[in-house]
Amino acid sequence: MQLYNTTRGPVLELDGALFHLLDSEFDSLVNHPDPRAALRHLAAKRRSAEPIAELDPRTLLAPIGNQEIWAAGGTYAVAEAAPQSPAMPAPLPATPLQLPAMPAPSLATPPQLAATPAPSAVPARSAATPLPLAVPAQSTVVPAQSTAVPAQSTVVPAALAARGAAGASADRGCRRPRLFFKSSAHRVSGPAAPIRIRADSRDTIPEPELALVINLVGHIVGLTIANDVTARDLIETDPRFLCQAKVYDQCCALGPGILIGHEPLDPSTRISIEVRRGGEVAFAGETALERMIIGADELIEWLFRDNTFPAGVILLTGNGVTIPPDFALRKADEVRIEIPPIGSLSNPVR
Repeated sequence: MQLYNTTRGPVLELDGALFHLLDSEFDSLVNHPDPRAALRHLAAKRRSAEPIAELDPRTLLAPIGNQEIWAAGGTYAVAEAAPQSPAMPAPLPATPLQLPAMPAPSLATPPQLAATPAPSAVPARSAATPLPLAVPAQSTVVPAQSTAVPAQSTVVPAALAARGAAGASADRGCRRPRLFFKSSAHRVSGPAAPIRIRADSRDTIPEPELALVINLVGHIVGLTIANDVTARDLIETDPRFLCQAKVYDQCCALGPGILIGHEPLDPSTRISIEVRRGGEVAFAGETALERMIIGADELIEWLFRDNTFPAGVILLTGNGVTIPPDFALRKADEVRIEIPPIGSLSNPVR
């Protein structure tokens, strides 16, 4: 099940069919107590869903309503040096990571899409779902030949959450993860929309990331793909410039849609990135979810401390691909990120 945001409103892909959801608000769908049941119910009602033959990619918007976007850093084990070969090490033993199970749909009583509650109505959150353990990521700057990473039809890892969190804490010397505000909705680019290099940056890089779509009570609703565009030279000049390096117009891309459900993603699921320049591959790299060292549960717990998100929140879970120091984005580059089974996200650079 995939939920897309389009110029015509929300579109649901369900069991190979597409439905334009009439009179449905994106924020209400994301924050419904049982979004799977609600979406199935809407698709079954003729007056609330219009079947469509295909999804016009020109109508796709970023899968976001009024959510804030936050991001995490230091969530993957750090590679000692940028590798010269794209070969991946042997994967760690696969331990499936489940998205939170949703109650079985009951269509006898139609689910109601209530308006998003005010901040004061936000109840205490319950435990969320952990993501996997990590090892150094692989990446490579490549010559003119194509080195596209083959797509894999696997599903998101469930990870040794406690072990991963403990290891990360030991490495950091502190249990508090690095969480920061990344973007508001108006700064976000959707599929095929441009991302941007800061005018005062000479070293801006892409960062391919898995993003968690989280409702107002801290439960993971689904997954999407993110590009955490970063002006790396500003951070290297002074770490206090982090906000300027991370937050500016068109500093983030999301898409293509939200994968909603409780199917497990395999720990070996790859996050791959390819940057094409003048028709040639300028950079390619990949990592795997099993290389994460901080669980989603820990990230969400810290994010919701002393914070409320009335419309929910989108959390970028960190970059595990090493971007070499001699590579930076240029105008007219094309950045493509792929995470099966979510899909792919492509954006031109301006």
